[in-house]
Amino acid sequence: MTTTTNVDRWKVEAYMANTFMTAEQTDSRLTPFSRTTGGLVGEKVMLEDQYGNASDVVEQLGRAEPTGDGTVDHDRTWVHFRRWKWDGPLMDRIDSFQMIHEIESPYRSAGSASIARKYDDLLIDAIFGTRYTGRDGTTTTAFPTTALSGSNYSAAYVIPVDYEGSATGLTVEKLLVAQTILEAREVLKDGDPIVVGTSAVQRLNLKRQIEVISGDFTAQMVLDSGDLRRWGRFQFARTERLPVDGSSYRRCPIWIPRYLVRAMWEEIEGGIRVRPDRSDATQLYFKFAMNATRSHEEGFVELLAAE
Repeated sequence: MTTTTNVDRWKVEAYMANTFMTAEQTDSRLTPFSRTTGGLVGEKVMLEDQYGNASDVVEQLGRAEPTGDGTVDHDRTWVHFRRWKWDGPLMDRIDSFQMIHEIESPYRSAGSASIARKYDDLLIDAIFGTRYTGRDGTTTTAFPTTALSGSNYSAAYVIPVDYEGSATGLTVEKLLVAQTILEAREVLKDGDPIVVGTSAVQRLNLKRQIEVISGDFTAQMVLDSGDLRRWGRFQFARTERLPVDGSSYRRCPIWIPRYLVRAMWEEIEGGIRVRPDRSDATQLYFKFAMNATRSHEEGFVELLAAE
């Protein structure tokens, strides 16, 4: 009878590699800073109508004046159905006999981590990508590229990397300018947090600035066991998945959470399927249907940062 001490060493070591080679993001970093709309059906869904920029009130100067014709701008945000899947490795029955431990659990963790990263990728794409608008969702609206220049705060969407005179990373000055942009647009309401997507390098840049970490400038504890979580109205979303522009500057998104929408048609569903085409080997799988969008452009700012 074969004892556990005689199990082929490579099989044990292969399993241990599957367990510990997971130095990767395993949870969604951006989902907590968005709002979720679930239970959707249909190939595309109109999420919301938007109205604003009403014509100004005018003074009535005479009796029985003609009735005027006012204006109110309106827009729609649409989201299109997208379906996703994760197929795990095939597991032959002989694998179960030859492994010391159950292999399904680490594969399940790997699949869940992959889904969490896809959530974040979709949310980042929603910020910087195309928004579908118009009457029937066929009009495309790109993220604006108007850079901050002078005092055009309400019209600006991008804080240049050299806003302070030279190429800098994430700085207090840039954060304060981003808040000014949102305030100038009248989209920042009382109680709204401002979320900043940050890489490890950008958080390091902030930790080196005395205005952020010194109690002389803020009574709020901003470092939680050495990690930067918040400063003033800003909350920092940690992610290493942010894109760079053509000059390799990091594109840090800044947004108000209620304007970033995660649209769910189908929540995560999964299990283990038997593959008759592969000698009844088993396979772990997950599937879900999700997309994401920004509800409009005014609640977002792009901050370019050097690393």
